[in-house]
Amino acid sequence: MLIKYRLFAKTSTGRIDGEVFEDDFECSFLLKDMYAKIKNTHNIDPLLTGHIKDIKKLLWSEYNFINFNDCNNESLYYDLSLKQLNDEFNISNRIIDIYYIGGLGGMVGSLNGILFFFHTNEKDIHHKPHIHCKYNEIEYRIDLNTLKCLDKKTFKNPKLNKLAVEAVTINQSGLLKYWDDVIEKGKSSNFKMIYKID
Repeated sequence: MLIKYRLFAKTSTGRIDGEVFEDDFECSFLLKDMYAKIKNTHNIDPLLTGHIKDIKKLLWSEYNFINFNDCNNESLYYDLSLKQLNDEFNISNRIIDIYYIGGLGGMVGSLNGILFFFHTNEKDIHHKPHIHCKYNEIEYRIDLNTLKCLDKKTFKNPKLNKLAVEAVTINQSGLLKYWDDVIEKGKSSNFKMIYKID
């Protein structure tokens, strides 16, 4: 499936600010697979995560319930294939704005190779307070209120998933304060996670 996208990202050789590309993606790809392919194609900083700008407006503008707030939560679409998204929303006939955001600026801890971090300019993309957990090439998000995983794909080792959730649970109040102070209000914070795991 051919998809056109306008890319905004930091790469290994500089920045891409609004250049339009057209790539062929497998119809079975999920959104996260598409983001990964774009990241590899353009040598984008591996700690950055892809997001579609104004996903609610892009996908739901032709529907009467555009004001339905949850439509803007990108995680609702992570488990849909590009074919499903195209069948429903005709994305192959649009130019999609894709931003790669985040990075070590929101790093709050690491444990047994798991990195815990926030993307510091995500408040307009996601409604729910959450933290990113990354181990090798796999990254997923944990909801800071419910402590549930927001993504289908998690670490291959169940012990690492359990460890990540336990670490977030222990630090829940501090992480929620970090979200409020840094992500929502733009303040600075020196918060670092603590670990008391047996």
